[in-house]
Amino acid sequence: MSLLIVSNNGSVLDEATFSSTALMYLLARVNMHFRALKVLALESRPEYVDTSELEFLARALQEGERCTALELCIGFEAFDEHIRNDVFDKGLSLHAFEQLAQKISPYGYRLKCYFMLKPVPGISNSEAIEDIRQAIDYLDAISSKYNLAINMHLNPTYAARGTILGKAFLQGEYTPPSLLDLAQAAGYAEGKKYLCLSRTVR
Repeated sequence: MSLLIVSNNGSVLDEATFSSTALMYLLARVNMHFRALKVLALESRPEYVDTSELEFLARALQEGERCTALELCIGFEAFDEHIRNDVFDKGLSLHAFEQLAQKISPYGYRLKCYFMLKPVPGISNSEAIEDIRQAIDYLDAISSKYNLAINMHLNPTYAARGTILGKAFLQGEYTPPSLLDLAQAAGYAEGKKYLCLSRTVR
């Protein structure tokens, strides 16, 4: 196995939802059963990432047959602050994200940032593409500043039945992004030195 992703209903590094004991047990089992694991990905909010856990993870991940890379996964969803924090209530400021980047940089850890293409009604395809392009520029600047590998995980949004988007779609008020929109947004990352991009259709 090359990649193991660990997530829960909150944040894996939040001791209220995933205790330090559980984290230690997880790392012990990973080292026991996935001794050649390349990447361990943990989903968390930035405010739950503290230095003591980073140091513990650094030591534990060196105990397998190979040195496993750690990737911290952050739900950005949108670069536009209104969509990110008022619509999705993420409570994620760019300042908090940059503090996280600065904190993990000395350990050589990676960051993965989840984004959605055209996540809400009321924005055009061109506005949705521009939001992703602004995110790419921002993440590339942060990765360059802190010598940090960042992976943008871009999800083209679909209108699921029973959701606000689904209702807007049925009323003709929302059209999901096309593959061309996805290509135009993702293609902007080509040639970036520090930023890589993964694309998954859900």
